[in-house]
This record gives sequence, C-alpha cells and structure tokens, in this order.
Amino acid sequence: LSGLGELHIEVTLDRIRREFGLQVLVGAPSVTYRETITDTIESPGLVDYDRTIGGTRLQGAVHLILEPTRSGIPSPNSSSINLTDPVITVSEKAREFLGVDLEMPEDELLFKSEVLKALVEGCRGALKRGPLGPYAMANITCHVVDVDAEAGRAGLMALPGALRAAAASAVSTTLGLNRDAVCSVLEPTMSVEVTVPNDMVGTV
Repeated sequence: LSGLGELHIEVTLDRIRREFGLQVLVGAPSVTYRETITDTIESPGLVDYDRTIGGTRLQGAVHLILEPTRSGIPSPNSSSINLTDPVITVSEKAREFLGVDLEMPEDELLFKSEVLKALVEGCRGALKRGPLGPYAMANITCHVVDVDAEAGRAGLMALPGALRAAAASAVSTTLGLNRDAVCSVLEPTMSVEVTVPNDMVGTV
C-alpha cells in the first residue's frame, strides 16, 4: 500500500477495516526511494545469457549503454529534479538484426513486434530494481546498441523470452559492475512555507 504520507495510508487502512471488515497487520512505513546513475556506463560488449530452463534453452546476447537524464530542474539554486520513468531506445543495428522498422518509435513497435517487445520489457523489468536496494531506477535512458543469438532472428522470434532474459541480464550486469562508481539513491525533498504573525518572526 502506498500513499502521499502516513495520514493518507491511515485513512485508507481505516476504510479497509470499516468497509470490508478486514483486520490488517501493518508494519512501519518506509520511503519509496528511487535510484539513478550519475554518469554514462556501457556493458562489456555483448553480454551473453545462456540458460536451460525446463528443457528449453534460452540464449541471447545484448550490448547496451545506460546514461542519466536530468530533467525538470526547477531553479538554478536547487538540487531537486523531477522523476521520470526509464526510457528505452533501440539502435538501427539492433533493429536490423530483429527485422523491424528502422524509423518507427519504440512505443509503436511494441504493438507490432513480439521480439522487440520482449527486448524492451526485459530492460524495463531489470530497471525496476536498482543495484543499491529494492528501489526502482529513474531518470535513466537505456540504449540497446546491439543484439545477437546463436539461433539468429528466427530463434528469437520463436522464443522471445530468451531476448527478454538476455536484456534483463545485460542491464543487471552493467549496473552491478558499476554499482559503487556511478549508482546513487535519490531521496524525496519537500518545499515548506511557514507563515507566522509579525510579532513572532524573531522568535521563530
């Protein structure tokens, strides 16, 4: 259960108890931090993924670059930034290998190509948990530079899950190798305005 603050969560819990008659065990609330990277990092070439699961071999390799995206800085004297979801882009070279449109945006291709959808979902899935803690990544762009597979395009099209797993493995490996160098936790900030009577300004 997530909310904008403890009061928001308490009101929701009260409704659950009152309207549905459920007794809920509640732990201490925690802040949903986000993680990001502070510099551009690249996977060590094509990161190979090769596993046999339930008698089915999943094999594929992905080469990618992760770079930070700073957006929505409100003012020059503030270090606050607005959070944005990760953006996934696929290079022309990777598109050629997968046999998809070279010009069409990734969001449109998701509905037209199962294999490209698997690639993008693999990257997005891995970015839902950063290397420093159980926090989702934010303000990051993932560029898929190249993909490969022993079975070629036909093998990936027959088993898109192999490319999904390979993409997730490449993201996790790249973040893991650079964990201490460029990864950091983003903490929430709050803007507060205090209004007091004139005769109390000095004391406050």
